[in-house]
Amino acid sequence: MPLLRLWYNSVPEVPTDPATNLNDSCGPEPRPDTRFVLTTTPTLGAEVVNADREHGDQVSARFEWADSSGTVLGSATSAPGWEGRHCTEIPEGLLADGQTYRWRVRAEDHYQEPETLEMLSDASDWTAWQEFTVDVTRPTLPVIASETYPQNATGGLVGTPGVFTFSPGESTDVASYRYRLVPGGSPYQQVTADTEGRASVALTPTSFLRNTLYVRAVDRAGNPGPERAYSFTPRRNPAPLVTSTVYPENAPGGGAGMPGEFTFSPNGAQDVVAYGYRLDSGETLQTPADTPTVTITPDTAGPHTLSVWSIDARGYLGWTRAYTFTVN
Repeated sequence: MPLLRLWYNSVPEVPTDPATNLNDSCGPEPRPDTRFVLTTTPTLGAEVVNADREHGDQVSARFEWADSSGTVLGSATSAPGWEGRHCTEIPEGLLADGQTYRWRVRAEDHYQEPETLEMLSDASDWTAWQEFTVDVTRPTLPVIASETYPQNATGGLVGTPGVFTFSPGESTDVASYRYRLVPGGSPYQQVTADTEGRASVALTPTSFLRNTLYVRAVDRAGNPGPERAYSFTPRRNPAPLVTSTVYPENAPGGGAGMPGEFTFSPNGAQDVVAYGYRLDSGETLQTPADTPTVTITPDTAGPHTLSVWSIDARGYLGWTRAYTFTVN
């Protein structure tokens, strides 16, 4: 009985999702956010479909890269395999910093000529040219400024928000900044720069000790620059004034068991809502700022110390006044 045998091969489809990766992994990530890449050996990749996979045929991807004028600089073919993502890495020494390049890819399948040992191949059309620019130059140190918290100086009241402005310095392609305020414990945060490479953030120091803001610029390709440390010291409210007629400061007065009034005043402190106070090592008490006079009755004769501090609207304590007096 006559037997009719047919062999056919499907031409591969044009690869999809062509993309430049930043390392040698053949996957969808990590990719640059822009067409600028921070390596001279990027990995080129694309998704390839094999319509004849049920016949056991394999497929590969042929990559071709060129300079900005279209002059081909090199090509490479991925290892034959199944459908999926195929990649190749541009070898070292072919690309230069600051230069723009283009690349494209096509799929090629591989099959055996029926009843022979000859291997044949069909190819898809090329993808459109993909363009990227190599940028391996790191940004320079950023410039940091703040009116509320000047560098290496005592600035605004602790707990007061301050605006910090970041400028690119000598760099011309800064896209964002990474920053962190210490102490504070927060992880690094990022802010996008404007078209001139500048950005501003509002930060609130929560410690009256020396604070340090760490900032580094990041360029359009994702290159991080060196880190600048910007130190400043928030101001703490001054110690309040304390007056008493019965128990004058640094002088004898009153007597054991005799009550005496003590009046507290801000002494230039801002946003005071209350005062905290403590006689010697006794209980810590508090009085509202609108009733700043308290009555204290010393139990024993001899020297005593009344510790007093202000509390502002944000809950921060001012410096402590040590008011000493002697009970007759």
